[in-house]
Amino acid sequence: MMAQDRPPWVCAPEHTMLEVAGDMLCSWCFQPSGAHITLKKCSLCHRVSYCSPACQKKDWKLRHKHYCPRFQEVNKYDLEIDGESSVTLAELVKRQDERREILKSINPDQHEPCEACATTIFKREVVCEVCFKTPYQTRPIKSFASCPKCQLARYCSDKCKLKLPTVHSKEQCDMLALLHATKRTDIDYHLDRKRLRDLGSMMNPSPKKHGRYVPMASYTGWDHYHRALSQEASGIADIAIMYGMLASSFRSHSPQAVAGVGQLSTESESFPFTMISGLEKAIPKISTCVSLSIHVVGASSRELGTSGMAEEILHHFPRLKHLHLRFIGPEAIVPTKPDNRACPDCQAVGGRRTWSTHTEVYHDYIRQNPRSKPDLIVALNSGHSDITLIFSWMPTLEKILDMNVPALFTEYLREEAEYEVARLRSMGARIVVWVGKEQMERCHSYHKPGRPHESW
Repeated sequence: MMAQDRPPWVCAPEHTMLEVAGDMLCSWCFQPSGAHITLKKCSLCHRVSYCSPACQKKDWKLRHKHYCPRFQEVNKYDLEIDGESSVTLAELVKRQDERREILKSINPDQHEPCEACATTIFKREVVCEVCFKTPYQTRPIKSFASCPKCQLARYCSDKCKLKLPTVHSKEQCDMLALLHATKRTDIDYHLDRKRLRDLGSMMNPSPKKHGRYVPMASYTGWDHYHRALSQEASGIADIAIMYGMLASSFRSHSPQAVAGVGQLSTESESFPFTMISGLEKAIPKISTCVSLSIHVVGASSRELGTSGMAEEILHHFPRLKHLHLRFIGPEAIVPTKPDNRACPDCQAVGGRRTWSTHTEVYHDYIRQNPRSKPDLIVALNSGHSDITLIFSWMPTLEKILDMNVPALFTEYLREEAEYEVARLRSMGARIVVWVGKEQMERCHSYHKPGRPHESW
């Protein structure tokens, strides 16, 4: 297949919240709705939209013909739900699980929709922020109105619109507005390149091992770090200039493309930097360690897409020789790459960077591999404070506490992190330290009290 004939979803991220929303972009060419583009929904399932009949025909032939019948079955399930009443937390979680079972393919010869796709779709499905209803509980099916600023928070009625400010704070709105710009910029970047590229390509790790160990706490922030290292890597000390240059190198539909590029770059960098900060807090003699094992819990395409940035961990600690990361979670579906991924300079001095993927939930993985004990457990922006994920995360949190291993969690919003801290304390966890406070990401680490862990 020629590059020009390649389906856009082969190049761009699939099943993003912008696509799953069903009314924000064309499900074939990924062009956004706007003044010059009018989207029309699939008349059968109402869950995807197209900018033209041509796009609809192409998508039906290669992808949507597998999804559409399953989506219609899900819609029948939703229609049986009382559309006039609010939904409780337990009901919402149960219904998301049941929708996933309905959507995933029952034909062994048909790979789509797979369970991972079904899980992702319903994790990002549009629901009313106030009453948790979906757009598919009534006939005719109607799109929910959205917050005019972030366009991601939805409400189903005038009554819920009045209550929206009570559940949709300014901080959350600002965060979602940036998230919207970031997802749109990510799509545009990939479409422009015409080939699948991960987020790590937005910002490469430092070119070689650092000459000496400098703790992350010595840097005052992103700018200070880049002034110290980016000059050597690119000849440009001002990282904002690099963001602008990259944003201007491809066509983006987002008016906040520079901010989107900055966030994508920051996300790829925050993957290793957050772990470095956690390691420095958890292991006092980290600068002398020659081997490290890290478990990335709840891993998805975000962590796997930026795994190349883990090279920064190998570079940050001059004496570190071997780094192994295990990406564990139902969405960690990329095949394991057992070969050495370290850069040539590191390999020349005996350095190794390896990783593996495991598609079990974490508590099942540990039950099957009881001797797999890492130096650090990490869950980046896990979302386990989300009302739809609380119950599914509980067995994993309990297992992590039982392991008595240093663990680090991050969330985008302070309120989410504070909620998780309170819940973890109620489970018997001891919060050791707030690793750091950045503009977009709050970090906290904990381990189970009792016999003190040697790393703390």
